[in-house]
Amino acid sequence: MKYFIEMSFLGTQYHGWQRQLNALSIQEVMEKALSTILGEPIAVIGCGRTDTGVHAKQFFLHFELEEEKQEMGNLLVYQLNSFLPRDIAVQRCFPVADDVHSRFSASRRTYEYFIHQKKNPFLEGKSYYLQKLEVDLELWNQTAKLLLGEHDFSCFSKSRTQTKTNLCTIFSMEWRSISDGYCFEVSANRFLRNMVRALVGTFIDTEGNAERMLAVLESKKRTEAGTSVPGHGLYLSKIDYEPSLKD
Repeated sequence: MKYFIEMSFLGTQYHGWQRQLNALSIQEVMEKALSTILGEPIAVIGCGRTDTGVHAKQFFLHFELEEEKQEMGNLLVYQLNSFLPRDIAVQRCFPVADDVHSRFSASRRTYEYFIHQKKNPFLEGKSYYLQKLEVDLELWNQTAKLLLGEHDFSCFSKSRTQTKTNLCTIFSMEWRSISDGYCFEVSANRFLRNMVRALVGTFIDTEGNAERMLAVLESKKRTEAGTSVPGHGLYLSKIDYEPSLKD
């Protein structure tokens, strides 16, 4: 029997989602919690791989059991939230069909990157403090529209990653003004490693200039793109599945 868990987390204290040999990860914490509560070894597969310090407003994982258990659902959600640390929360647990996969069945992923320009201790580790940043929203969003659709985003990917293709389809991309700063939001069918952080860094380095951004994209070289912004400003905010998941 296969189950999905919907969850959220602050990634500040973790070295990303994926289990690490010498560092604490979200995956390790979830596997330990589920194994303890269910009384058997549980391996989980997440909807993506967040990097160190990256947060998730919405994240899905799946795991399998040989037999259906009565305590699944609301009771397991309660037990997990009692067991897990305060920076990880579970919202739902529900059965899914055997052919549904938390990662490969996702049709759309949305990330947000937050930048604040006034020093704020309550945003430490949750947003990127960048005091000197001037964003021409009209110009930057015109440039963002040029990146919509399917493109080879090799220039925004970490080098030597194990992917079959660097083609991604961008559904939407927008810069918007928020209190004391800016938010960059992008939705796509898939993302390469470090892609969103490299996109934000390149927008900043090129000042949103369309010609310079397109030149970087066409180069397909990571060395031509800007410096990646820190992970703590990045949030995986929404995962969509087709057809939509129902508990």
